[in-house]
Amino acid sequence: MAVKKSFLVYLDWRQHLELLREEERGRLIMALFDYQETGKLPVFSGALQMAFSFIRAQIDKKMRNRNRSAAICCGHLFRYIGGFINMAAF
Repeated sequence: MAVKKSFLVYLDWRQHLELLREEERGRLIMALFDYQETGKLPVFSGALQMAFSFIRAQIDKKMRNRNRSAAICCGHLFRYIGGFINMAAF
């Protein structure tokens, strides 16, 4: 997993996270940091695993979109620079 320095926390998660005990919420948050930094998956069960899995899906989706956008941007830049260099040769 590519290292990223941040991830979003959505307000609509609150209603789901309120169903967890305070200790579980703390463990979940730390597991999200670990996952974002290292890709390490926690060993959870029950409601904690379910909460991690839906948040992980959103983190992964954002990362795929970010990587796709970067690739598209680089492709456009490469075509622009390549065209500019080809024009300069004439």
